[in-house]
Amino acid sequence: MWQIRFTPHTIFIVKGDKKPAMLHKRAIDHHFSLAPLVPWRALSRPILWERVFGRSAPLAVELGFGLGDYLIRTAAANPDKDFVGVEIDWFLIRRTLQKLTTAGVKNVALVQAGAPTVLHRLFRQASIEKVWAMFPVPWPKARHGKKRLFSKSFIRLLNSRLVPEGEAFVVTDDQEHAQWILNQGIETGFRVRSEIIPPQFGTLYEEKWKKEGQDHFHRIFFNKLEHVSIPEKEEVPLQTRIVSSFRMEDLRLDPMKGRSTVVPKETLYDPIQERAMVRVIVIEMDFSQDIWIEIIRRASGWHIRPAKGCGMIPTPGVQEALDLLQGRILGNNRDRPSDHPG
Repeated sequence: MWQIRFTPHTIFIVKGDKKPAMLHKRAIDHHFSLAPLVPWRALSRPILWERVFGRSAPLAVELGFGLGDYLIRTAAANPDKDFVGVEIDWFLIRRTLQKLTTAGVKNVALVQAGAPTVLHRLFRQASIEKVWAMFPVPWPKARHGKKRLFSKSFIRLLNSRLVPEGEAFVVTDDQEHAQWILNQGIETGFRVRSEIIPPQFGTLYEEKWKKEGQDHFHRIFFNKLEHVSIPEKEEVPLQTRIVSSFRMEDLRLDPMKGRSTVVPKETLYDPIQERAMVRVIVIEMDFSQDIWIEIIRRASGWHIRPAKGCGMIPTPGVQEALDLLQGRILGNNRDRPSDHPG
């Protein structure tokens, strides 16, 4: 008979009364604090960072902090400043949370989101002292150029969030990428310059390229000369849509397009509660959301509205998703629309 026994760091597998054999051993502590992770979808935006940190201090931001080593070292060396790390990948965030717990560094907050979303929605204009990005993906193929982060529009957004005379820098191993960033920096309100530097940051990718023989990298500086005004992204009060009748079997799941693109992915239906759930991807210009829309029967008809608890940001694209879904149902029903405040 097989048994599995657990200890805090080790898993053993046992057959009968034989000696346990070690299956897996972890070298890292699994216990870490989630306190540095900012639940930004549940907070009012732009975020009041002085409330997050419990004080008013100069603010610095790292875009794409990776394993978090440089972010943590920099924060530990500057206890009079507050640092926000931005990353999409949960594995990297988890590793960094573990390191923050071990190091005891308290002046770091982490945000799980893309860089454009964070700058557009979570920071006020002229609120950040310094921003940096280490080795952003260069996307070397021409057809992937639109995926590069430091486009002219993004650099202008970056300008709008920096304080007067604020600064930013980008480090890359790719010369062509460095030149592209320099060209994008023209007419963005910055003085832009570059330099060749030796390895000095100790990041994962820097160490990787050092081992492969690369002994220099490119650093591009952005020094703010004049302010470019870009307001925080609009969030809107959502209007619930209503139709008089609805049949789940008639609902098509092909994409819907307006100013935004709405891609239905899956559906659920509870005939007892008379409630349908439609999971959709809402794609706006620089922001996408994976949300659930609820279609539920009420006395006044079938209400179409965002489902509770899905971490939805109330953008114009979400309202358009409700409108498009209503239009699709009405196309089946040949009904007339009616509105109800959400």
